[in-house]
Amino acid sequence: HLGLVKNPRVQEIILERLRRLPPPARNLLHLCAVIGRDFSLDLLEQIALADPTGDLVTALEILLQRNFLVERADDRIDFSHQIARQVAYEHMSVLQRRRLHLRVADALAASRRALEIPGEIAFHYRQSGSSANERIAQYSVLAGERLLHTYGFQQAVDYFNEALSLLATEHVDSVIWRRRALQGLGLAYESLFDPVGVTNTYRQLQHLARAQGDRRLLLTAYSHQTSMLSLLGQQRESNELLLELLDAFASTAMSDESTSAAQGALVLRDLFRRRQAIYRPDAQLGSEHWTAYQPPAATVSEPVEAILSALEPVHAVLPLFEYGWALLVQGQLPPAVRCLEAAVEMARETDQPSVAGIAYHLLAVAARIGGDLEQCYRLNEQSLAMNRRLQGPAGELVSLWPRIGSGFAALQLGNLDEAEGRFQRVADFLQDRAAFRNHYNSATIGLGLVALIRREQEVAQQLLEQAIGDHGNRYPYTHTQALLGLAQLADQRGDSASCRAYLQRALAFAGERSLLEEYIEALMAVIGLMPKAAPIAVLLSDILTYVRSLELVAFTARLEEAQRTVA
Repeated sequence: HLGLVKNPRVQEIILERLRRLPPPARNLLHLCAVIGRDFSLDLLEQIALADPTGDLVTALEILLQRNFLVERADDRIDFSHQIARQVAYEHMSVLQRRRLHLRVADALAASRRALEIPGEIAFHYRQSGSSANERIAQYSVLAGERLLHTYGFQQAVDYFNEALSLLATEHVDSVIWRRRALQGLGLAYESLFDPVGVTNTYRQLQHLARAQGDRRLLLTAYSHQTSMLSLLGQQRESNELLLELLDAFASTAMSDESTSAAQGALVLRDLFRRRQAIYRPDAQLGSEHWTAYQPPAATVSEPVEAILSALEPVHAVLPLFEYGWALLVQGQLPPAVRCLEAAVEMARETDQPSVAGIAYHLLAVAARIGGDLEQCYRLNEQSLAMNRRLQGPAGELVSLWPRIGSGFAALQLGNLDEAEGRFQRVADFLQDRAAFRNHYNSATIGLGLVALIRREQEVAQQLLEQAIGDHGNRYPYTHTQALLGLAQLADQRGDSASCRAYLQRALAFAGERSLLEEYIEALMAVIGLMPKAAPIAVLLSDILTYVRSLELVAFTARLEEAQRTVA
């Protein structure tokens, strides 16, 4: 559709000039109008020579002499005016237009540039009629895949959906193209942080995998969906899906072809156990119970290699990211860093900027835990640079993690206005987005801690209790900070029983889940608020021995200083 404002008199003049053209020149002009506003001489020659009735050289000379077309210095042909093209395009029969679009599409598909212009090829096939539906679908998939590499995620969604709609009506063996369309659509929705799109797409891919008996594809679909739901803050749904996948693997017989998928499933099984531990309900505590730190289980051997044996790099990014996060919060830094670095590398290679940006942020956290503040700063800057590539809601969503993290960093430095601004921006943006409740709760906790420092006790109490009351949506670090904030509020009121209970809950929450940084934070709070109420010396000695074995210099120095203070 050329979309120009029509001037009847101008059109009549051009139409009269067109009618006076010799038939070969008129036919060539129609072909040029179908090709586009400007085009290469090579392409025109390739298409026109397929018509044995036309004399290309003579016809082209006439069109140039009569100023319908102009020749450019770069061996390209252009219409002298877009209105001339519009009149030529509109004044031919529907059948003629369809046949010309088909000739153009076939010529472009056979050209050396075919992989560079799949969207253009799909357009011409689309204009050639329903008989080309299969080719429209195929080139729409190729166009969507190309857009994934240029961050045109919403346009990619449109192409993939068109392809899937056409493939659903075709009576051809379209499994390969349906698979590619669904995988591409899932990646596009991931980059747009669209939870509904992610869920619907990967459910369709799971059905396709089951119908084909393809365990590797089943692993791909489930791992994407579970990891993305976790990233979107839907932990309960993510864990349910992960368990569903493991049950599916356990209920089907192993084969030589599925050995690699089984290796990947080992990592997902370990991830499920860790997430199950991290997000399990709180246990009832006795009044004298002060929890010791419980070290996590050993990691799967060579997790990066195990995942890559089961999944292509483009599909390995999210599982590696998710496993790296679980290892990080449980203090297993070397394997966590390996997984996260691999996730960053593959995300950058496969154009998944959303995951790369968040993985950079987690690597910055790992550097901070390891005591390398310069590396922490550099990695945070890389995270911000990656996030700037995304615009609109997707860019805002992918910035949630570093924004919340920087809010807590500002809080620790005493920059209350900066911290409040960051937390409030997150809370306002997520107010009506149910899929991101743990991030919303984290921002609410941050605002509660700002109020606590400002001595606004009632506001702080309300915000912190509101956030921890949402049991299904909590992030380990911020949940621990909320419990410690409530302990401080109780201490300020002179309520020693409540202060003690909150400290015990924080210590148990972190210790039973092997949350290393959170446990140390909770233990420091116990030392500061109620040093005589708990077996501090024993708890300190145990965690210090463990931290020394990990060679975590910053944590070791902090715990040794606390030990000297207590002594």
